[in-house]
Amino acid sequence: RAFIECADRLARAIVNRRKPPFAIDEKSLKKGVLAWDAGRLVVLARMAYEKGHIEENTAQTIIKNAYEATAKCYDDWREFANGYLIGAAMNCGAARLNESYSIAKSALKRLPSPLP
Repeated sequence: RAFIECADRLARAIVNRRKPPFAIDEKSLKKGVLAWDAGRLVVLARMAYEKGHIEENTAQTIIKNAYEATAKCYDDWREFANGYLIGAAMNCGAARLNESYSIAKSALKRLPSPLP
C-alpha cells in the first residue's frame, strides 16, 4: 500500500504540471531516490547530534557515508537533484515539490557540484 501511495503522489505531481520541473527519464528512475534518502539521513543525524542523542563523530560518520553513497550513485549535481526531487514528489506530493524544485534550481545555479 505504501508503494502505491508513493507512486500515486509521484504521478499526480507530474500530471499537475504542464511541463515537469525535472527529468523523469529511464536514467533518473534507474538512479532512484537515494539523494532524497541521504538528505533525510543527514538532517536526522544533525538533529540527533544537536539534541545530544549521538556524538559528533557519529553524526560526521553518518554524513560522510551518505555523501559517499550518493557520490557513487550520481554523476553530477543535476542527477542528484533529479533523485532528490523524485523522492520529494513520492513522499510529499505536488504540495512541497515547488519548494524543493526552487531550492534545487537555485543550488544548481550557485554551487559547484560536490560530487566527483
